[in-house]
Amino acid sequence: MYEHLVTKKYLIPHEEVSLLNPKPVDVYKIIKPDQLPFISYPYEWSFSMLKDAALLTLEIQKLALKAGMWLKDASAYNVQFTPDAQPIFIDTLSFEVYDKVSAWVGYGQFCRHFLAPLALMSLTDVSMNQLLTIHLDGVPLPLATKLLPFTSRFNLGLYFHLHLHANMQAKSVEKEGITAKKVNAQTHSKASLLKITNHLISTIQSLHWRPVDTTWDAYYDKWVGEAYLTLKKNVIREYLRQIPPGKLLDLGANDGTFSFLAAEAGHQVGAFDIDPACVEKNYLTIKHGKQHAVFPLLVNLVNSAPGIGWRNTERTSLLQRIEGYTTGMALAIVHHICIANNIPLASLASFLADMFPHLIIEFVPKSDEKVKILLEHRDDLFEEYTVGGFEATFCRHFHLVAKTALAPTERILYLFKRLHA
Repeated sequence: MYEHLVTKKYLIPHEEVSLLNPKPVDVYKIIKPDQLPFISYPYEWSFSMLKDAALLTLEIQKLALKAGMWLKDASAYNVQFTPDAQPIFIDTLSFEVYDKVSAWVGYGQFCRHFLAPLALMSLTDVSMNQLLTIHLDGVPLPLATKLLPFTSRFNLGLYFHLHLHANMQAKSVEKEGITAKKVNAQTHSKASLLKITNHLISTIQSLHWRPVDTTWDAYYDKWVGEAYLTLKKNVIREYLRQIPPGKLLDLGANDGTFSFLAAEAGHQVGAFDIDPACVEKNYLTIKHGKQHAVFPLLVNLVNSAPGIGWRNTERTSLLQRIEGYTTGMALAIVHHICIANNIPLASLASFLADMFPHLIIEFVPKSDEKVKILLEHRDDLFEEYTVGGFEATFCRHFHLVAKTALAPTERILYLFKRLHA
């Protein structure tokens, strides 16, 4: 089964390594999985990313059952994404021999980790996967059913796997053991487990989220002119030619236009954005084979994912996970960080210098309509937010390699190389 799953790119490949010496009595083999360049978590995924991870888990459960095995758990953290944004199962030790006298322990975990957040994202609000940052073992079903609309009960799968499941959990608290016995009685045979797995698949497939147009996902179509966009593409292509190919982070990817340019230039790209619609559309573009070497992720740069779990180390912070990227691209986001979120230019420059040896960054001045909107209903306390202030601040950390005005706007594009890189 291992070879079959690896061939289908469902399971991370591994190699066997030498046993410890002397051989521990309780060790059979030691395996070393292939290393992925980036680890992400379900609260950073778009709707379709979480949905595809759920469907992959269920498909693997079906294949395992047919081979006389099953998954002993069904955690969303057992799935990661490749640099081409393809879901892949990473927990080889989750497989164990099927036991007909036991219930599938992973069923409840699957409902908490996948079905509940997907239902909430689809029917309540797409940001509901953020509940996974405070509930380490998935969204509690009683909470999920309270947050779902009443009409969710008309979806037979959601009624059975969430609403009825939550009610049975509540009854089991009152009368311990009743629920477990009922579930066990229904899940002994492979046939019944396959039936439940297929029903979960159809339930997951019934959930949809269609991104509505937002300011960011259609940014270049609605808010900037064709001349600006064409010039910006040409300049960024030229800047990218001056940077050795490596790992690049696009910190405000929008519709992915410049992330895809970076990938074409040979970079392995992380396309971050705060807008779920942008991340969803970029993921679907990559999934359908129109782009490669781009990994989209839902990231609020001024409030990125912290370390969580025991001692804040079970799930590491985003800033820990993005170490090792060689190039940063910060296009049309400086005003959002510094003005909308009150981050001093000096702090932003220091942060970017700590992260990236190479930096492509766009400065949007106060004369720009977008900045005027941000300042419309507040005092302008940002005296240092000028072209001169920006350049002086960033040149404390970087060498200025190139600078290009993006006519007909007053925006300026910069290429920096970190001092002492």
